[in-house]
Amino acid sequence: MTKRKLIDAGNPGTLIGQQTADGIFIGRYVPKDREGNSLGKIFNVFAAPQDLGGTVKYADAVKNIAQLKNWHGFDGTDYATDTDLYKALKEGSYNGGWIIPTRDLLTGKDVDGRARQTGNLLAARDIGALKDTFNTSPARSATYFDWYWSCTEIRNTPNVIVLHLTNGYESWDGKNGSRASLRPVRLVDALSPSRS
Repeated sequence: MTKRKLIDAGNPGTLIGQQTADGIFIGRYVPKDREGNSLGKIFNVFAAPQDLGGTVKYADAVKNIAQLKNWHGFDGTDYATDTDLYKALKEGSYNGGWIIPTRDLLTGKDVDGRARQTGNLLAARDIGALKDTFNTSPARSATYFDWYWSCTEIRNTPNVIVLHLTNGYESWDGKNGSRASLRPVRLVDALSPSRS
């Protein structure tokens, strides 16, 4: 049996992997931009209870998430890259909608591969309400069921980081290349009251 770590998430008693009205809690997030500068915010991170559709190319994942309306209670957002998301967080224009996770929210690592974020999908994949909800089917040709998109671009390229969720291996792919799975997440200001 996997032990669930207790986290003070603005809601004392919230556990990693616990289903709430905001989604499935995976931890706290203190975002930093691509240069390592703090954005001066603290969020609770919630994962969707299921993947968004089947496998898609990254460009289609961006379109699909932007079209979400009241999906598991929340709309989607239109951030094509981590840079777009960091800009919205810094400006305060992000409204709590579903996003494609950044590399640190997917794997716990920043754009340069340094460990930074303990609350992430890879770490929480087998805990509580997230257990057995990810696609672990093996890859077939250019369809990578068990790989998951991040919105983090590799430095100096338009390619994005992808994660093989079953073993934690990371790679990259072009935005119109292979097809992979997507697990949206959302951020809730840790200083605001939760709907839980």
